[in-house]
Order: sequence, then C-alpha cells, then structure tokens
Amino acid sequence: MDDKMSFSVVIPAYNRAQYISETIENILHQSLKPEQIIVVNDGSTDDTHAVVSEKYGNVVDLIDIPNSGPPGARDAGVRAARQEFIAFCDSDDLWLPDHLERLGRLLRHGDVSFAFSNFVYFKNEVRADKSQFDCDPARFYVSPGRSLGDGMFISDVPLFPHVLEYQPILPSCTAIKKEYYLRVGGYDHSFGRVVSEDLEFTLRCVREGGIGIDTHPTAEIRRHSENHSGDWIRCLAGSIDILKYSILHHGLSRDWQEKAKHQIAVRSLEGIDHAFLSRRFEDISLFSKEISIHEMKIKQFIKIVISRCPRNIALFLQKVLTRGS
Repeated sequence: MDDKMSFSVVIPAYNRAQYISETIENILHQSLKPEQIIVVNDGSTDDTHAVVSEKYGNVVDLIDIPNSGPPGARDAGVRAARQEFIAFCDSDDLWLPDHLERLGRLLRHGDVSFAFSNFVYFKNEVRADKSQFDCDPARFYVSPGRSLGDGMFISDVPLFPHVLEYQPILPSCTAIKKEYYLRVGGYDHSFGRVVSEDLEFTLRCVREGGIGIDTHPTAEIRRHSENHSGDWIRCLAGSIDILKYSILHHGLSRDWQEKAKHQIAVRSLEGIDHAFLSRRFEDISLFSKEISIHEMKIKQFIKIVISRCPRNIALFLQKVLTRGS
C-alpha cells in the first residue's frame, strides 16, 4: 500500500456504549492502520463518552457535540480530520480487516474521489446469506465500470440515475477525499432527523464519474432494535423527502428530475402497500399525496379509500383484503 494513503476515520455515536468498543477494535486492527480515529459523541445520554475516553483516550480523538443527528456528527468529524482521505464507520457496524486497505486501493487512483464497498447485514451475530450487491439483479455497479481486477471497478459515468433505483451505498462502507467532501458541500445538518438521511449526501457524491466500487463485502452492518432504518415505512418516507429536496436544490437535468419524480411515485406506492399491511393508515394518506390517481393500480386506490374509513371499519376491511396474503 502506498505510504501516502493516510486515513482519518470518522465515527458518529449516539447512545452506543454497548457496541462502540467492538467497532473501534475492528478499526484498530485494520491491515492499513488509520492515522486518526475520531469519535463524535452526538449528545449521548448513556456511557458512550466514558467508554471511549476511558478505554481509547490515548488512540481516539473524542469530540462532544449537542445532539444533532448523524449528518451533523459526521460533518464535525470531517472538519476535525487531519488526513487527506476520510472513511466513515457507524458506531455499531464492523469492518473486515482489509476494509480500509481495499478502499485505499481505489482512492489512490487519481480519478477516484469517492469509493464504496459491498457489505453484509448481521443480527445477533448471524450474517445474512447474501451480500447487498447480490440482491441487485441489474448489477449496475459493474456494467458501467472499468475493471481493476480483484472485484474492483471504477465508474467513469455518474451513478446518480442508478442509485435512484437501487441504493447499496451505506456510510460505513464509504471513503472520500476530504477535498471532494468539501467541494460537494458535506453532510447537510438539516437532515439530522430524517430516516435515510445519508441518501441526500450520497446523491451529491455520485453525480460525477470517478467512483470506486469494491464488489467484495468488506463491512458488516448490524441490525438491532435501535436501528431507525429497521422501519421500512419511515425509510421510504425519508427517501421521498430527500428526492423532493434533490429536485428542488441539486440542479438536476430534466432527465434526472423525471427519474427522481418516477422514483417518488414508485416509493409512494410501495409505502402505501407496506403501511396498509402494517395497519398504519395515517401513513397511507402521506404517501397518497405524492402520486396521482393515474399512477396507482386499483388495489392501491382501494387501500387509500379503506384507510380513510373509521378505524374499526378500516381494520375489518384490511383483514378481509389481506387474508391469504
């Protein structure tokens, strides 16, 4: 590995005393050692600060900020980073030993400013059978790519339209040149309370070519009861808000605007189906505002009508409609 590959690792943390030690240990045991590890304690009310300061005070830069959400915490970490390259890791996720080394191999190509890797979900120490990339039948991360061998590619075209349709990029699997981070505007603090908040930053990062992609899983993403991302209905609603914001503020071409609008409709229809199945009728009204009657099938129209009935009637009709599903 090139000696010039010097990384600062940024870990946003909110009430992660239970998990953060394991996360830091995995980072400390990387085959490519980071020059700096920054933990941004995002107003935790548990023992996160004590765990980090007492166990890792000599190897970790600990920053305390008022609670603002992951975007603000990540941004505070980047501003404190001393190295040219930044890697992010959420405080409950784990890196495989070669994670940083493999992302570094991508970023040392002069035309690559942003890179991401494949990952596997795990829960209660049990790993998923398939990686995230295995779940994408279109394999968009390979088709526009220039192969470097060993499962690595460089996309010379923007991935924006592809990521609209399928989002396999999580913060814990990304690395970026600090110069590029600042150029695209960094994480937007205003999305701190929005589920799927990282999508807004990701969409800005993939608007240009020169994106490094590692198809090998190099990270394990933990699923547990405290994950906001476990609520798929909230994830869909958050992503719709971000797509609407992107259309208004990201200076998209007309073609990309139309693709984003199409995805708003697709996610709204999916939200209606999930909310109906979960009997979250109040969420159906929110999703239905994002689409026209011409964009929905008759069954989804019926679900909207049922959701507006008195709750006891809606529950009865929901049971009838979903019987056997």
